[in-house]
Amino acid sequence: MCSSDEIVMIEKEDRRVIVHTLSRSLESVENAKYWDRLLKYRSFNRPHRSYIINLKYLQSYTHESIVLKTPDGRIWEAYIARRKYQEFKDAHLLFLEAMS
Repeated sequence: MCSSDEIVMIEKEDRRVIVHTLSRSLESVENAKYWDRLLKYRSFNRPHRSYIINLKYLQSYTHESIVLKTPDGRIWEAYIARRKYQEFKDAHLLFLEAMS
């Protein structure tokens, strides 16, 4: 399929799981739990039950939402669960620390 670096976000819509990559979006035959277990890298986070995001593409976030931006300028938006905000913030700081 593609490398994990190319995955921007995984989105759960109803019973479908869509993997958004740098080049295209694909419907997965695997469920979100599969992707959550597979992408247990420091660069991935699950801020909401419907999203797994790649922190590499994080542009900004608030208490309610996350904005991701790819190098070609495409913008993606995901929600963040209120109870997961602090966990997400900590994961982002660890990711930034690891990148420096």
